Amino acid sequence: MSLTKATYSMISGAPLNIKDFGAVGDGVTDDTAAITAALQNNNEIYIPPGTYKITSSIKLNDKTGLQIVGAGYASQFLYAVSAGADMFLVDAGHPVKHTSFENLCFLHTDTATGAPALTVYACEDFTVKGCTFERGQCKVVGGQTVLITENIVTDWNYDRSGVVVQGTDVIVSNNTIRITEDMDSDDALVVSAPSEKI
Repeated sequence: MSLTKATYSMISGAPLNIKDFGAVGDGVTDDTAAITAALQNNNEIYIPPGTYKITSSIKLNDKTGLQIVGAGYASQFLYAVSAGADMFLVDAGHPVKHTSFENLCFLHTDTATGAPALTVYACEDFTVKGCTFERGQCKVVGGQTVLITENIVTDWNYDRSGVVVQGTDVIVSNNTIRITEDMDSDDALVVSAPSEKI
């Protein structure tokens, strides 16, 4: 008797796998719809190694308990749009709560200008940990209890700072922020908060 693996998430209670929603991760196939479908779940979503192409902004408004976890640099979101549009976006007035991005890589195909990789305008208990941002900005404003730690941010541009954090109870620690190309950009790190720890 042969067995067929129906999904990548075989164990009850295990994280959902992005490939269960049709993501391919070959860097060519447009995985935007599959990623969007997976993120409709307020759950832990595992991003296995691969290059997942995104061709339009993905909104995470009003999510609670969403954890997006990868396997490190090999778990890549590739943003294939013109400069200026956000890869992942949370609009003001639609906060995400108890949400995290961990061990992921955010890439942009436009080597000249880049674009915002992660822009959050409202959040509570929000973490970005162990991620790599190449030619993409990490911006979290209007936040409460924000942790930005152990990330690598390189070669941001588009007249932006590499990391921008604004809110209350903000911790920014152990990040590596560097420029390896000749780029016209603003400050590497901007932190603004009534109560902050750096």
